[in-house]
Amino acid sequence: MERRQFLRRTTAGAAGLGAGALTAAAVPHAEAAPVAARRTGPLRVDIVMFDGVEELDCIAGRPCTTHHGAKAYLEEHGGIVKNARVVDDGNLVTAAGITSGLELGLWLVGRELGSDAATGVEAMLEYEARGTVWQAN
Repeated sequence: MERRQFLRRTTAGAAGLGAGALTAAAVPHAEAAPVAARRTGPLRVDIVMFDGVEELDCIAGRPCTTHHGAKAYLEEHGGIVKNARVVDDGNLVTAAGITSGLELGLWLVGRELGSDAATGVEAMLEYEARGTVWQAN
């Protein structure tokens, strides 16, 4: 089966992929598994500011992470750097480096679709999340 088609079908049925088993959504000519409700429409952000405000007063650098080679630079520019592979500050989620991007994706799948879906995607990717996730209270 074409890889892209396989990934689309598997992702659509990710909520049913728990314990690493492929579901009907990943099998050609099979009935698709139900998909959890997703957000629709664009994300809209409004920031109300007064004349003369400094941008840093409204949007400053927040808990975040980046590649270890750039953490000092990020901190110098206002970031509140956390020692974690993934930092989830609500509507801002950052990753620490190359493979941390995989963990960020798995974290978002789990956050939005549930832990069974994240476990299923881990199995499909043959990648096990191993890092620390810092999450805002």
